[in-house]
Amino acid sequence: MLCCQTILTCSILALSISTADAGQCAANIAAVDKAVKEQYVPWTWRTFFMCAVCLGNLLKDDAIVTRKEIYQIGNIRQMAIKMERGGFEKECLDLLKGPMRTLRI
Repeated sequence: MLCCQTILTCSILALSISTADAGQCAANIAAVDKAVKEQYVPWTWRTFFMCAVCLGNLLKDDAIVTRKEIYQIGNIRQMAIKMERGGFEKECLDLLKGPMRTLRI
């Protein structure tokens, strides 16, 4: 009886560890999204009337990345999402190291 309880406890522990690790790629993708969003000027009515064409396209003066880098980060992010959905967690985490370093996360 004790052996069955030990096996059950170990299997539940292993399952909880693997599911916690599985969410790390999704958490990194969310962190990259948040960091990219923080690089842009917040939306206000003043910016809407000032420049309706470039609304949502204005980088902050103190942005740490350029538009080209944001484009590259977006492409890497899309590949990471595909890897995460495909179950390639380790590759997804490795792929997101570059954008996270660029965005200083």
